[in-house]
Amino acid sequence: MADPYRLVGKRVREILKLRRWSMEKLAEAVGLSPNYIGLIERGEAHAMLDKLESIARVLEVELGELFQQDGSEKKTIDQVLQDLKRELRHYGPETAGLIVSISKQILRSIPTKK
Repeated sequence: MADPYRLVGKRVREILKLRRWSMEKLAEAVGLSPNYIGLIERGEAHAMLDKLESIARVLEVELGELFQQDGSEKKTIDQVLQDLKRELRHYGPETAGLIVSISKQILRSIPTKK
């Protein structure tokens, strides 16, 4: 079994990269030092559950997502839609509408699963 602290650190790093956030931005938002966030990312800090809950909340993910083996597991449609909704919040309605329109066009070109 993988070291859970390294696993959490790897997931935090992956999510930060996806969000295009720095360690410093996360540290400021959570109220921790950048050094401590770095320790968490490397699996060297044994972060308490309340700290991990704060990190998950700020990163807008479920706490359990920090413990997943990697970001490529199969997700349910609801999880994918939640991810998309979370991302679209960063844009105005016009841009979000454009993204939805483009997504619909892409989906129309892909054969559906039977």
